Amino acid sequence: MTYQELFECGENYHQYLGRGTRNEILEVSKVADLLNTDLQINQEALDQLLSISKPVKLLVAAEMWCPFCQLQLSVLNKICEINSLFKMSIITKGRAEDEIKSRLEIDEVLIPVVVILDERFEMVDFYSECPSGSCPSYEYENIKSDCKLGGYLNRTVTDLIKAIK
Repeated sequence: MTYQELFECGENYHQYLGRGTRNEILEVSKVADLLNTDLQINQEALDQLLSISKPVKLLVAAEMWCPFCQLQLSVLNKICEINSLFKMSIITKGRAEDEIKSRLEIDEVLIPVVVILDERFEMVDFYSECPSGSCPSYEYENIKSDCKLGGYLNRTVTDLIKAIK
């Protein structure tokens, strides 16, 4: 399958949420609440995000049971809400193993995997688990606290912009 075909067969954020258990959906809603009520995106990151004037497609391999996916996809969804030129499509880890693992030349699919595509569905960059520098530690609660302070969102925006430009 091409990246465009994978993007088109993927799910949107709300469909993805529908695959979760009650507890998984509750965890995602806690992160979304943090992003909506305590959002402290700094002006520089906001300006960078709003300066993107061409379509960006985010093809994401994720599973609802994964705490990092719950967090990362909530942040990516917020980015899509802030700049409507960003679109996200979510595929399963299994589909990523079948369709993009060898293309990305990775030994294993560590979710979430985010493939950044341009308007022609050509790969610009990708990352697994977290954008570079966006994970202050592998302690999920620490990352969640950092998210509450806006740090995780700001670093994710900055790292995405670096990959796109």
